[in-house]
Amino acid sequence: MKALTQHYIEKHNLTVIVAKPETEEDFKEYHKVRYEVLRKPWNQPEVTELDEFENIADHLCLLIDTDIIGVVRLQFNSTDEAQVRFMGIKEDFRGFALGNILLEQCEITARDKKATCLFLQSRENAVAFYLRNGFSLIEKTYLLFGEIQHFSMIKNL
Repeated sequence: MKALTQHYIEKHNLTVIVAKPETEEDFKEYHKVRYEVLRKPWNQPEVTELDEFENIADHLCLLIDTDIIGVVRLQFNSTDEAQVRFMGIKEDFRGFALGNILLEQCEITARDKKATCLFLQSRENAVAFYLRNGFSLIEKTYLLFGEIQHFSMIKNL
């Protein structure tokens, strides 16, 4: 993993590192966490956490020591628009404000690549999180797995 930034969460006495997976083994662990957090709870088969944009997107993760506890992918839909996708934090670490750290790194990466906005499709239970992080609600969109309502959201950078 290539470490990008380090953050200390005083309230939880926790140090986390934002990193980019680099090796085949890094990506194997990254995708495993992505599957376990975002697909396995809905009894979806492995590989449903992957799509055709894997090789052209930016991947970020949160580490405690060498353990991945959070993941996100930043996909560039155009020169102006970056899309936050597949963001998830392991259940034991939710509520620690770790998603804020991943989202901040997505914004930095998007700005570095000259994007002017971040777009995403939020699960209904995460809409309030994204609103607190400066996103605006656009509209109710699709239903994933027949039960997880999504909403499109945007943030100008």
